[in-house]
Amino acid sequence: MLKKNNLSTLMPQIPYWLTINSKLQDDLSDSDCLSFFNTNSVSDGESPLNEHGKVFVDMLYSRGFPPHDKIWLFPKAPLDNKHSHQVGQLFVLLMRIKSDNALCSHGTITTDGCGAYVNWQPPSPDLHENAYTIRQLLLGDADATFLLAKDIAERSLFHKCFHQLSYLKELRCTDPFLGYLGLWSFIEIEWAGDPKKTDMKKSLRSLLEDVFYDRRDSKKAFNKRLLDISTKVGRTMDEHSIRNLLAHGKYHKVLNDWDKESNEEFHAVHDELYKIMFEGLEAKIRNCV
Repeated sequence: MLKKNNLSTLMPQIPYWLTINSKLQDDLSDSDCLSFFNTNSVSDGESPLNEHGKVFVDMLYSRGFPPHDKIWLFPKAPLDNKHSHQVGQLFVLLMRIKSDNALCSHGTITTDGCGAYVNWQPPSPDLHENAYTIRQLLLGDADATFLLAKDIAERSLFHKCFHQLSYLKELRCTDPFLGYLGLWSFIEIEWAGDPKKTDMKKSLRSLLEDVFYDRRDSKKAFNKRLLDISTKVGRTMDEHSIRNLLAHGKYHKVLNDWDKESNEEFHAVHDELYKIMFEGLEAKIRNCV
C-alpha cells in the first residue's frame, strides 16, 4: 500500500500562475483552457484556491509583493501529475518569450480521484526583477501558449526545449538592446542552412518564409517596416542594418538623437520580431518527432 504522502504525488494537479506585468482590455472572462481571477476574487474565495486564496494573498503582501492589480490564471482541467510541474515551468517561459507577459513561478493545487481539491501550494514571485513594461494579456494567445506547454510536456520534449526556452526568456529579461542583439543572433543560427556558415540576411529570409509562407503581403509589410526603421535610426552612422547597429555598439552614439516616434517604432519592430521568431520556433517544436 502506498504511503499517504506518496499517494498525493500520483494525484492530478493544477498548476496556476500570477501575472506580474499584464492587464486585460476587457473584464475578466474565461477562455477555452483557462480561468482568470483578480486578486479580490481570489481573496474572497471565488477561485479554485477557495479559502486558501486569502492566505496566499496575505502571504504575498507580507513578502513585499503587491498582488492587488494582478491576474491569476488557472487551467480548467487538472493535468497528469507527471506533467504538471513541467507545464508550470514551460508556460512561464513561453508567455515571456512570445508576448513579454511576465508570470510568477507557478503554484500547484492537487486534486483527488473525484476532482476535489486536497492540497494547495502558493505561487512563488521573483522579487529581484522589478522593471517591466505593462503588456496586454490576450486570452487567445494565453490558450495557445498553454496548449503548447502541455504539448511539449506530453511528448517528452521538456528537456530538449527547456534550456533553449530559458535562454530566450533571458533575452526578454535583460537590457532591451542586449536582448534584441541576442534575438538577432538566435535567428541567425537557428534558421541557418549550415550552422557553421551563417548569414543574417539568409537566416531572416528563411524565418520569414517559414512563418509567412501563405501570407506574402504580411511578409512584404514586415520587410518594409524593418527597412524603414533601420534606415531612419542608422542613417547618421551610415548603417542600414539594425542587427549591425546593435552588434557594433553604434546605437549608443545615436540613441539620444532618435525622436519619440523612431524610438517607439524601434522597440515595436523588435516586439513583432519576437512574435515572428516564436511562431517559427513553435512550428519547429510541433514538427519535432
